[in-house]
Amino acid sequence: EQELPLGTPVTAHFRLATANSGVTTRAEAENMKSWVVIITNQADDAVEVESVITEEDLDDKESYFVTRQVTTGTKRIYSFANITLEELIKAIKPEIGTIGDPIATIKSIADIEAAIRAATFLPKGNNWADAEDKGIPMSNWQDLEIKSDGKTYTLYVCRMIAKVKFLLKNETGQPVTVKNVTISDITSNESPVMLMPETSVTAKTGITQKVNLPTLSDGASVLVE
Repeated sequence: EQELPLGTPVTAHFRLATANSGVTTRAEAENMKSWVVIITNQADDAVEVESVITEEDLDDKESYFVTRQVTTGTKRIYSFANITLEELIKAIKPEIGTIGDPIATIKSIADIEAAIRAATFLPKGNNWADAEDKGIPMSNWQDLEIKSDGKTYTLYVCRMIAKVKFLLKNETGQPVTVKNVTISDITSNESPVMLMPETSVTAKTGITQKVNLPTLSDGASVLVE
């Protein structure tokens, strides 16, 4: 627990959890297939990418912790689940063409913080065929103070897609066949959402997170069908 000077190399342990789940990190519980974590250093009024963590094939892992060496100081951490590093780069900097080394590409993006906050993502949530294989895309940003060595930090993410479940009960005493269910306010597959949630997700539970829709050039938000 000894507090160390700024910029001191330390070992940090990170685990990913979904919003409102406490510290539940079992990947299969939320169908997490992969992680991308971008750690930025906020020291000296400059934002630079200090580390990029990628983890894949989480179904094959018994523990969902990663350990990295970072430096002490104020960090803004961007966490993603079920979004590949290549997909992130295309969202953050769509003008980038062929991607050679994706981690080096992330580190080379100027003003990475503004680029991430301005980026949009197309989750295509309706009848999503890849939901089982790829998992629901999730994201979040958090500010952390790393002051000592060997501590564990929980990185929370929230879904870009709302999961909806219908429970139907037949009290008529007769067979009933449900032929169709329609709900309103469904965002179309071609409508993007912001890459980051509107507010940072923390350990606090019971917080309702509204969908963060981009603003069009005329000042309006993306329409919801």
